[in-house]
Amino acid sequence: MVLLNGGGVISLLTFLTQIVQRTDDTTQIVRFTAVAIAVLLLGLVVLAPINHLRYESSRLFDHLSTKARGQKYAFAHRLLFWSSIGLFAIGVSIAVIGVWKWKG
Repeated sequence: MVLLNGGGVISLLTFLTQIVQRTDDTTQIVRFTAVAIAVLLLGLVVLAPINHLRYESSRLFDHLSTKARGQKYAFAHRLLFWSSIGLFAIGVSIAVIGVWKWKG
């Protein structure tokens, strides 16, 4: 997910630099691209605590007394992972809609 969201941000930034250099009206596509970049960056932020949560849930699963808390950490890990996938899909959709609506 880090590669997907991060790669999306890099490709949209490259696209944005090419669009900004044009002389015609690019306000609409720039807005769509900026929002898509923001959503993909949010997807990266959501991914940040996943490794820690995976480690903690694995560690807590090892003992019967902490297994319930380990299950909560595992649920949080899965929730953040799927949130990142959803944010990636939303970000790409926004970028595609922006390109589709652009009359450049």
